[in-house]
Amino acid sequence: MARSGKFAVGLLSLLAGTSLAGLVPASTAAAASSSRMEHSAASGPIHIAFFGYAASNAYTQAALAGVESVAKKYGATVHFYDPNMNATTQAAQVEDATTSGSYNAMVVYSVAGETVVPGVKEALARHIKVVADFVPIGNDIDTFKNQIPGLSGSVVVPIDETGTAVGDLIVKACAGLNPCHVVYMPGDNTLPLEIDRTNHMLAVIKSHKNIDLEGMIQSGYASSTGYTAGEDALTAHPNVNVIASSADQAIVGVELAVKQHGDLGKIKLIGGGGTYQAVAGIKSGDWYGTVNYCPTTEAARATQILIDAMKGIAVADNQINSLTICGAPTELTKANIGSYKGEWSAG
Repeated sequence: MARSGKFAVGLLSLLAGTSLAGLVPASTAAAASSSRMEHSAASGPIHIAFFGYAASNAYTQAALAGVESVAKKYGATVHFYDPNMNATTQAAQVEDATTSGSYNAMVVYSVAGETVVPGVKEALARHIKVVADFVPIGNDIDTFKNQIPGLSGSVVVPIDETGTAVGDLIVKACAGLNPCHVVYMPGDNTLPLEIDRTNHMLAVIKSHKNIDLEGMIQSGYASSTGYTAGEDALTAHPNVNVIASSADQAIVGVELAVKQHGDLGKIKLIGGGGTYQAVAGIKSGDWYGTVNYCPTTEAARATQILIDAMKGIAVADNQINSLTICGAPTELTKANIGSYKGEWSAG
């Protein structure tokens, strides 16, 4: 197959099966049930609803730790809503939390930024304070700017930058190899953010004639699914030089598969996350690099902005590209990692 065909097939496979579900606005009757919270935003107890990817997701757990650490300082309560990575479920959870009358603040780490918009708008209309965490809320997931009027802030990752970063790392890992055989592993190729990230990765590597993208295999966001994807990659592409994934969690599993095949240190591994495991792997030479994220710092900053808004404190810097607050370069390699330790575990 020609190189251009491989890129086209990859793009088509990622676009297949993607859908975004909308929300039905809350009823007038439900609005009355939450009126007691509408008047408590400026003072009194703070009750935060946190919406994440999934309880089983390591990034979500690291983000939840950041929310809880700041909430504890102010005596605020936190309730975690688990959509199990389902955008439609999460949209309904935002609606339910809004109409419940139990919360006056929300940290929204959305599965799909566009899907939660109606629920977030309804929450804002009821005077519930809302901040975006990790994924931008709105149609544009490549910006860190607020897209919804009334949003208290956004501490998020512009998704295009992560795709560009993993593409850059692949290019660097392939330097001096011609051809350089690459397998890329998106975590979940039905998620809008993964489609966007992959498209930006492809845009970077397609101009490098030495790079042969041999395949794309969905890796999931766990070491177990990463191990399976790694086995599949090594079987189908025995001459692979670079395996990259959007998730460190997956590369932990890939690393085990590569080690069992006797190729650790020979195949360059690239992850996404900046986890403890990635940092250790980069320093040892078992990994080539990772795209660095800091979910605990990110969520803590978002929660501080939220609580300041609850208290009526003006926050000038309330729209933040969270890739810039991690204390280390976004494209982490042995050349620039220094003494950086990371701040979360791949699980």
